[in-house]
Formats: sequence, structure tokens, C-alpha cells
Amino acid sequence: TNGEGKVNELTYKQILSCRIDEGNGVDDYELITVPTLKEMLSLCSQLNLRPVIEIKESGTEHTLELLHEIALYRNSDFDIISFNKEQIEAIDSILKQGRTTIYRSNVGIYILVKEFDKETLDFSKVNPDIGISFSCKANNIEKNVKALQEAGVPLAVWTVNKPKQLKELYDLGIRTFTTDKITP
Repeated sequence: TNGEGKVNELTYKQILSCRIDEGNGVDDYELITVPTLKEMLSLCSQLNLRPVIEIKESGTEHTLELLHEIALYRNSDFDIISFNKEQIEAIDSILKQGRTTIYRSNVGIYILVKEFDKETLDFSKVNPDIGISFSCKANNIEKNVKALQEAGVPLAVWTVNKPKQLKELYDLGIRTFTTDKITP
């Protein structure tokens, strides 16, 4: 966006005033602003798209409230991603306990990582139902992808903007991608 600073340091009004200035097809529209969660979920429901919701905030005090809000619009499966392991573990736990109308099997939950490190690999051993969404610039991708696939860990990659790299990752068996540039 054209906004500056960390999301958690901006007011709600400041976030809503940010214009989206990057991404595929953004030049085809005038003044696209950041949607509210309700707007995004409603649009995804209308267009039968799978929403990907990134949680930026740390802490888990509003996690159940967030899941109830998502449940109001859920007509299909969706993904939740975050760099915050505590947040991701809380979501996984709430869904497995049945504390919301959302079934755990309908939700892809991914921890975002920049690199494959020992902490990430250990986390995936303890939490095999929680996927790993890694940077397309991560270290030792092929070796780590194979190990995580053998362990049954769901995988996703961000931000893949080169068709050649997308094909290479697809050939490794990855099927979930985030991109700013590539269209089907």
C-alpha cells in the first residue's frame, strides 16, 4: 500500500485510508483501498474465492472473536497465516476444540517463515497439522520441502513472482502459492 509504518501502529481509520498500489491488475482500477475483513470475506463469498487471512497482531485475546467473525461469511474453505506461532497455535486449538462453527478440516493454518531453521523444523514436528508457508527466497528449499512433505506437513510459498520458479516449486509438489504478478 501507500501506507507507512507497521500495521499494528496504525489506527483503524489510517489503515482503511491506505491505497493498494501493488499487485496483479492493480493498474486496472482507480483508488483501491484496503477492505475491512467483512468486505473481503463478503466479496470472496460472492466470487467463490478462498480467502487468505494474515494475522499481523501478536497476542491471542481476540482470536475467538476473529474466528466467529470469519464464520459469519464462510461459504468455503479458507487459510489463516501469521508469523506469530502463539497466534497460530491458539487458532488451531480453538478449532480442534470445536469452540466455533468452523471445522478445522476447512481451514489451512500456516506459520509464515523467512527461512527453514531448526526452530521451524522442530515446530513442524510438534504441530504437523499446522502448515509452513515459506519465502521463495528461503535456504535449502528442495531438501527441506522433501523432509516436511515426508512428515505430512502442509506447505505453501510466498511471494513467487517468477513463472520459472513457480514451475520448479510446483514440480516439488507444492500447490499453494502467493504471488503479486502471476495470473492463471
